[in-house]
Amino acid sequence: MALISLSLERLAVVRSIRKQEVTVNDPIFGEVTQNLGHLERQLSLEFLGSDFSIILAISCWDDEEILPDQRNAFEKFMASNLLSSGAIEEAIFTHYLRVVPEIRERTGQPFASANVPDISSPYALAGLIKPTDLLIKRTLDAPKRIVGLLFDCTWDIDNGLAVRIENEKIVEVGSQDIVL
Repeated sequence: MALISLSLERLAVVRSIRKQEVTVNDPIFGEVTQNLGHLERQLSLEFLGSDFSIILAISCWDDEEILPDQRNAFEKFMASNLLSSGAIEEAIFTHYLRVVPEIRERTGQPFASANVPDISSPYALAGLIKPTDLLIKRTLDAPKRIVGLLFDCTWDIDNGLAVRIENEKIVEVGSQDIVL
């Protein structure tokens, strides 16, 4: 009986530790909370004519500080016209048109009809993708500003979709592993 009591006490301590959140108040990012290798907060983002609440995630382990390059990457990305110009939507649309034939062939008609429909403009992506995260990468070996915009998408629910942006230029669209 004492062993069970001790185990329950340990479990209570572990739960208590997990509930404690480390919060940092950064001059650029605002109040962010540590979560599994990232500092995070909610961010409002307009995309494809709708407002979304997504996660702003800054790559940063418990014992690390936010790098000046990460602050710079976020500020420059937000100041750029990538979100308002339609460039991200156009890049995703081009990617979608490129991968659609292979996905349809691999998945078959019932899945394709519902999840990979024929579309004729970037705005038709609105029912197929949803932004979830803006990831500010930690870059130590090169003076690159790397930002990843992550999405859930209907055609690849396991790997999602991402737009990799380096120095305010879209360099790649693909599954989320291109930025994670």
